[in-house]
Amino acid sequence: MRFALLRHDAAITSALARQVARRGRDLPTVLVALPVLALFARSWLGELPAERREVILVIAAFLIAAALARALVGRLEYHRTEGALAHFAQRSTDAVGYVLPPLLVGLAVLLASVRGLGGLMGTSTVIGIVAGVIVGLIAAALRLRLAWLATGLVPRGKHVMEGSHLLPLAAASSGLVGLVCALLPSETYLAAMVAGGYALMVALLAGQVDAAVVRYMAMVGRSAADLLRRWLPLQLALLVPAAAVLALSQSGVAAGIAALAAFGLPAFTILRVLAYRAFDRMPADWLVTIIVAITAYLMLSLPPLGPLAILAAMVWLARRGRGARWLIA
Repeated sequence: MRFALLRHDAAITSALARQVARRGRDLPTVLVALPVLALFARSWLGELPAERREVILVIAAFLIAAALARALVGRLEYHRTEGALAHFAQRSTDAVGYVLPPLLVGLAVLLASVRGLGGLMGTSTVIGIVAGVIVGLIAAALRLRLAWLATGLVPRGKHVMEGSHLLPLAAASSGLVGLVCALLPSETYLAAMVAGGYALMVALLAGQVDAAVVRYMAMVGRSAADLLRRWLPLQLALLVPAAAVLALSQSGVAAGIAALAAFGLPAFTILRVLAYRAFDRMPADWLVTIIVAITAYLMLSLPPLGPLAILAAMVWLARRGRGARWLIA
């Protein structure tokens, strides 16, 4: 087993860390914002009842483990298709040597973080993390298969995000999904599961934002509005009709899941696009993660402040990214 892919990405990570360390505005953000956020989360969790605290930490561990596994598989797919070391990425032993060590290290850090935030190393935490890894791997494989299928269905020369002729079909399909969920028995959680599965599929197919594409389009003179028109219309067409149908049918949990997806995915996409215009990919991802965490806390403690925090972050990122065309200025 060779570790060429792992050494390659470790060198990239080291270079990015040195780059962040040299920047006067980025290093304080990492050294101050993250510890303050951790202390803030620990203080808030400490005030909750023990059972609720454990539930929140298990859910958070599940989501983080799923995101980590999905990100590693996605990075491996990049190495197989576009990376400079594609020869190594095609080998199954090298692929395992690339995915397994970072996954184990990440899970160890996650367990330590859960313990540091006041959680217990119980069976529920371990099950949540293992389930998150499994779901992340399945989601990554499903995204690749669905992306391949969508590429085959789109006419040659047309990008799935740019095919405006697909929007009416997407909206009709979304409304049909909402109608099916509304007709399912209300005494079970089947409607909520279908709505959640549909939202996940939309996020996998239409929720990907390529930082390199955003930076290139910004540098050649495309405005933030032009960038958002590339990603948002399809997301809204796939999510809003289903949420509207379920809201009108008063379907309870399913309507809440659909509404959360219809608001959350476009908002998350806007934050990522604006952040990628203003910062490099890794600092932008960290910044968006911090913004989402703060917003989630505000939604739980002071709900009216959550949307205001999102809007304030969008305005700040939009202003910060106005100078993104410096390469051709």
